[in-house]
Order: sequence, then C-alpha cells, then structure tokens
Amino acid sequence: MSILFYPEDGGHIMDRKKSAAFLKGFVVVFLVIVLTLAYFLIRRIGSETAPSEPSQTEAPSTDAFGSVVQTTQPPVLSGSCDLLFGCGEGDRVDFLIRTVVDLDEKTVRVFAIPTDLTLSYAGAQASVHTVFAEGGASALASALGGYYSDSFDRYYFCSPNDFADVTKLLGNAEIHVKKEVTYVREDVSLHLQAGKHSLSGEELYDYLVYADTGDALLSAQSEAFAAMLRAYCVPATVGEGETLFSRIINKAQSNITAFDFAEVQPLLEQMAQNTDMQYLSCGIAPLAGGEDA
Repeated sequence: MSILFYPEDGGHIMDRKKSAAFLKGFVVVFLVIVLTLAYFLIRRIGSETAPSEPSQTEAPSTDAFGSVVQTTQPPVLSGSCDLLFGCGEGDRVDFLIRTVVDLDEKTVRVFAIPTDLTLSYAGAQASVHTVFAEGGASALASALGGYYSDSFDRYYFCSPNDFADVTKLLGNAEIHVKKEVTYVREDVSLHLQAGKHSLSGEELYDYLVYADTGDALLSAQSEAFAAMLRAYCVPATVGEGETLFSRIINKAQSNITAFDFAEVQPLLEQMAQNTDMQYLSCGIAPLAGGEDA
C-alpha cells in the first residue's frame, strides 16, 4: 500500500511543529519574566520589613541626665537623676524633698529631708534656715549635698504662694490621709478626715507643712509628694509640657534650664505612658552608707 502525502497536510504538520516550538518558547520567556518580577518583589518587601540596623559610625549620645548611652530613636528609659525640691521664703524653710529618678529600674523614690539639720556652710555650722536665708537655694542644695555626702543634679525651690500657684496649674493630687488631721491657727485651718482626698493649691501646701510633727510629718511629706508626682506625670499634663514649664520655672529658684527640659521631654512622655513606673514613698532621707527605706 502506498501512502500519499499531500502538501496541505505537510504544511499543517510543519505549522503544528512551529506552533509547539513557539508555545514552548513563550512559556519559558513568561516564566522568566514571572520569576524575575517575583524576585524583585521579594527583595522589595524584605527591605521594607527588615529591621533597620543602627549605623556603625553613629556617635554615642547622652541621655537626659548626662550619661553616655548607645541608643536609637525613640529614646529609651535609662539613666538616673537626683532632684531637690523645697519650699520656703525669707529665713524659713517649710519642707525639703529629695527625689531620685532611676529610669533603668523604672522607679521614682521620694524622701523627706528634715529642716532642723545643721549644715557646713561658709566654713562654719549653720541651720538649714540660715543657709537658705544667706545663700539661697543654690547654697542650700550644695550644703545638703555635703551633708549627705552626695550631690543633687537639679534643684527647684519656691515660695508657699508660688507652690500653691504651681500645683493649681498642674491640677489636684489624690492624697491618702492615714489619720485625721486638724490644725488651726490664725491664718491656717486644716481639717481632713482619714481616707483619700483630692488636694490642690493651698491645701497641698498646708498638708505638707502641718499634717503632723516630727518623723510622722516627714513620712506624710514623702507619701504626699510621691502621690503628687504620680498624679502629675500623666500624658495630659506632659502633653502641655512646654507651656507649663515656662510658667512653672519662673516661679522658683532653680538650676533647671529650658535646654534641660527639651532634653528630658521625650523621656517624660515615655514615663507618663509607662505603667511600669513606680512612685515609692521612702520616708526620711538616709545618710550615705545608711539603709534605704
């Protein structure tokens, strides 16, 4: 039997072979394009999601309290600062509070300093009141630092009226009164039942000065001031930091500057939002080498 091949059939066979080759080539090219696009897409996503590494040549920065740290933005809670708060006028000091902020431990420890101490000042021994009357807040901070064999990084000292004005700006603080307080004299009337009270302005000042006597008063001062700091270091207050700072700093003798505040502001914001921060009342300030409360 002979088999006849028609040109048309041969043409169709050749067309099918060409079509198959074309399809194979197209598929290969298509796969190459898809794989190439996929490769660059993966590279792009990887670069967008991969954590950025700090520059190896970046110079070390300092935290808000002057300690050298290696960090990236936003700033981390680190470093410590020793602050002295005081209130008085003329030749009288009403109360003194030492506050130690430790951002590594996330604690703010508050100590009350007795106002009846005898300090070394100008080559002699002098009372707290005399040092303040003759040398002001700067001399008192220095003399107290010598007494405690330490130093205060910053101090803030205001009059009773300015203290009342400042606390009014910051708002009320919830104070826990352990026992009933009654103090009455010609220009002061303080009566608080045991329990929680929301105090501001003159009430806070009167409580810090007249809540009790002796060591019991110092304990009450420590507890009240810790409660105040806890109440004031919140997002709402810190958010108005610049406005409040300019109004508060002008009402005191202080070595806190606008530059200090600008440096500390990011950390204050983190402290205000950090629920792990502990504000601890530690009673009477211990001498160097003594045991902390």
